[in-house]
Amino acid sequence: MDLFSSLVPCFHAALKMVGILVTSYYLYNAVDFAALYLKPSKLHRYLHNTETKPAWALVTGGTSGIGKNFAHELAERGFNVVVHGRNREKCATVVEGLRKSFPAREFRILIADAERVACGNCNQKDATTRDEKYVDFDTILSSLEDLNLTVLINNAGGVPRSPAFEALECTPEQQITSTVCLNLSFPMQMMSRLIPLLKKNSPALVMNIGSLSDLGIPYLAPYASSKTSLMSLTTIVAREMRIGRHDVEILGVRVGSVTDVSHTSAAASLVMPDAKTMARAALSRVGCGRSNVVGYLPHALQATSLGWLPGWAAERMIEKVAVA
Repeated sequence: MDLFSSLVPCFHAALKMVGILVTSYYLYNAVDFAALYLKPSKLHRYLHNTETKPAWALVTGGTSGIGKNFAHELAERGFNVVVHGRNREKCATVVEGLRKSFPAREFRILIADAERVACGNCNQKDATTRDEKYVDFDTILSSLEDLNLTVLINNAGGVPRSPAFEALECTPEQQITSTVCLNLSFPMQMMSRLIPLLKKNSPALVMNIGSLSDLGIPYLAPYASSKTSLMSLTTIVAREMRIGRHDVEILGVRVGSVTDVSHTSAAASLVMPDAKTMARAALSRVGCGRSNVVGYLPHALQATSLGWLPGWAAERMIEKVAVA
């Protein structure tokens, strides 16, 4: 009995210490989470002249939605902008609007179909009977080498064909390949070709736009898995830049539901911002010290809340998103 009585204070002390450690852990995570969305953007680091040349930014998929708003926000903050798209008329329209809004800035157009990345023998069964025009990344690089390119935003992405939600076994071979090219192969090749130029013009930034579909949303297998791989690629290349001591920030920004984009024009809300709000939120995360973030705070709260639920409840929530 005396032994038990002597152990009680030790047991209480141990419980108290565990309580302190657990509380400290959750408090630290809460503060760390809040700090991410309170830190000011460091986008201004990349607005600098190199050999008297002004700073340029390249936005892929810049003719509509978030990409169009990225172009507008960057021009407003002092960057000259290259607008990429596959439709020359749409690019010209966007650039015309930008020139009217920002007459002091310069703008260029880059035409390339991000779905048409050369990929060995895939989907070339009838290549002899089709006029195949694959993306020429060497030409893209040569068209940008005269610029002080300091920012690359890999925004181009999406599901190339309708319907967007479809079981994998029902998805045509061509759509699978096009989706992977658009959301993974194209941005990977752009990074591969342009990082040497960005290093030369450093400090520089690469921002890759991901998706919260990487939580595992059913019926989006090619798209969601490509976006998951893109965020993994972002983390890997960010580490390569740090190991090599290159002043090139590699930032992956995951995006949830957004309106004022090609696939929806619903009224904006707290959990479904418009494309302009989303573009601003993404740029606000620049210089946050992480390689992979959720760009918009309410989206981050949604994603984080899944981790607080029991596994079975989180699974139900994710499945409901797919059938809503």
